Amino acid sequence: MLAFGHLHAQLLAAASLAGLLGLLGCSRGANDSPPNVIVVTLDTVRADHLSLYGYDRPTTPWLEALAARADVYEHAVATAPWTVPSHASIFTGLFPFEHGAHTLDAESGRVAALAEKHQTLAESFQAAGYRTGAFVTNTGYLSEKFGWAQGFDRYEVEGLRGPELMDEVAGWLDPWWAAQEPFFLFINLMDAHAPYNLDPLPDARELSAPASSSGDLLAQLGEIVIATDDPAPPALLRDLAAQYDLGIAHADLAVGRLVEELEERGLFERTLLVVTSDHGEFLGEHQLAAHSKDVYEPGLAIPLIVHAPGQTTGRRVGEHVSLADIPALIAERLPGELGESLAAAFPHRPGQHPVIAENYYSRSKDLRRWGDRFRRIRAVLYQEGWKLIHSSDGDHELFELSTDPLEEVNRWSSEPERARAMLTVLQGFRSEVPAAPGAAPEIDPELQEQLEALGYR
Repeated sequence: MLAFGHLHAQLLAAASLAGLLGLLGCSRGANDSPPNVIVVTLDTVRADHLSLYGYDRPTTPWLEALAARADVYEHAVATAPWTVPSHASIFTGLFPFEHGAHTLDAESGRVAALAEKHQTLAESFQAAGYRTGAFVTNTGYLSEKFGWAQGFDRYEVEGLRGPELMDEVAGWLDPWWAAQEPFFLFINLMDAHAPYNLDPLPDARELSAPASSSGDLLAQLGEIVIATDDPAPPALLRDLAAQYDLGIAHADLAVGRLVEELEERGLFERTLLVVTSDHGEFLGEHQLAAHSKDVYEPGLAIPLIVHAPGQTTGRRVGEHVSLADIPALIAERLPGELGESLAAAFPHRPGQHPVIAENYYSRSKDLRRWGDRFRRIRAVLYQEGWKLIHSSDGDHELFELSTDPLEEVNRWSSEPERARAMLTVLQGFRSEVPAAPGAAPEIDPELQEQLEALGYR
């Protein structure tokens, strides 16, 4: 009954939004049409490798230029440390335990698709009369087979690098620019996901791939830090970071190209633009490499930049926010009843729910190779500078992030009262909605090949 009532309320909100936008379209001229909305995910980008967030290499000058007229969230976290559950949270405003798009079991590593019963941002805007499009470069877990095309007039999946993808985006923008019709656009950039984009940058940034870039350095790191207790060689970490940073710089360049395309068409000032990431990347921290394996900060702390239509002044926002808050962050920047109607369809909003993250086991390759370590469910709660990790194998952790940002000192035993109180909050929130895992799609040979190319199988 809970699930049906929630869905019924969402459908009513969508209908209300559609009616409202219909009235707006009838009563206003083209220049007063509802704002465009664009959501960009920089796949696999951790916040602490962005110069926008204080990193010492110039990885993100285009994002810094955008931030001068946008809101930058200093403490944004992913709802999961990998693609499927985190993107499902962006699209639905729900946490993994609510939307169910995550790994289903440790034995097979099967991954559930996003179920059709969940209302998505694209469906809401499509019902409201917006044109909807998606340009996706993750050819594996963002394949249509995982349920992402719901609500999109066009859902394009192609393994392009970011700057190339923007040529496709520019072509899609032109008809709606000419017609002055509002659109909702989703863009996914894979330049910072292995294998990283190591092409030379066409600008003056002093970032380049190391001489040793021919090998799979991320896999080499995993064989050292996950398979053994040995520390990673400093030269390997240095070269891997240089590769990763160059990938981020290419994604940043693509965002800059997007902003330029919008400005050339006179669209930027009436566009709500969200730039974020779905998760981070482990580069040796906590004896980990790549992502999807655990819930420490390198895998969860992500960038989030939001430009509201007409915004000309930037600001830094200190509150803890989640990827599940993105629909609400969009709604609160839309005008009047339009924003209120969208907010009703996506009830989670900053400050009104616990900030949590979850990881259900890991990918099938990880479970086969290192199953004992990753055969567990991990759930995180952030609260007042503290971070609780509850683990199904009993390996619980508690960190005071304000004094221990690297999560080196586990305070679970020394702070039992705080641990119990936070655990009560976490468990109470996760029990509010019955677990709703979806169904795993069939992995055909073509999709299997794409997943293997991206290191997932």
